[in-house]
Amino acid sequence: MFGYIVPFKPELKIKDFETYKSVYCGLCHQLSKSFGPFSRLFLSYDFAFMSLFFMSLNDATPCFEKKRCISSPFRKKCCMCSGPELEYCAASAATLVDFKNQDGVADSGFFGALPYRFLRLITKRPAKSVQRTRPELYETVEHNIHLQAQVEASPEVTFDMAAEPTAAIVSFLAADRARDEDERRILARFGYFLGRLIYMFDAADDYFKDKKKSRFNPYLRDPQYCTLMPKQLSQRLKESFNGTIAELIAAYQLLTIRKNKEILDNFIFLGFKSRFTQVLNQFEGEQHDGSI
Repeated sequence: MFGYIVPFKPELKIKDFETYKSVYCGLCHQLSKSFGPFSRLFLSYDFAFMSLFFMSLNDATPCFEKKRCISSPFRKKCCMCSGPELEYCAASAATLVDFKNQDGVADSGFFGALPYRFLRLITKRPAKSVQRTRPELYETVEHNIHLQAQVEASPEVTFDMAAEPTAAIVSFLAADRARDEDERRILARFGYFLGRLIYMFDAADDYFKDKKKSRFNPYLRDPQYCTLMPKQLSQRLKESFNGTIAELIAAYQLLTIRKNKEILDNFIFLGFKSRFTQVLNQFEGEQHDGSI
């Protein structure tokens, strides 16, 4: 995952932002607990959102506690206690980061691959642990990452083809937390469009860097996008985003959110749009601070 799922802070209540930060810190501690201190490098906003999202679908009351950490050694911070949601998201993050590093090794030259080879010293063992304890999760990620490589190597690529593996991974991750078949179908659809949005964000954000370095980018390969000027592409991306977020919202509104609904609504109805606007600013020649 890429770190694009963030709340729209100006419209977030202080108590809700503190809850979100507690989940974020809790995931950081869970990564360390599950896979060792260096696994904190796997932490991302995306999986913090997923942890909060999964926690909000059940009736269990979450536990919070004060802890110190590397970023705050002298002042304790409020953190969500270890639980199934954090454990699952930590395992998912560890698996995805390791496959991302494997791709980095395969796609880079000798010197370019050195950072990825170094990072694999950290990510390989946690991923193997997930392979033993959660084989279905590991195999789903592995299959779709290999499919992604095949799509990128294909002479004819469309955005839909390129986005499909990421959408399928997130669809599986969401559906795997369902309590019954009805909820599974809704979560699978929600996760599919969430994954599609994440891939869209990443491809749009990297467009100019990929173009300069002649790297793969679906918007540089898809016939319906590759001939467009930046401002024309920006308009087409807005249309694609609006269609995808509409499908995501439709699935979200079918779910029973048992707690933290105001926080999740902020992400779904405001955060995605704000973050995508920041990404598109580069196509308009504008600058924008993307911090939360």
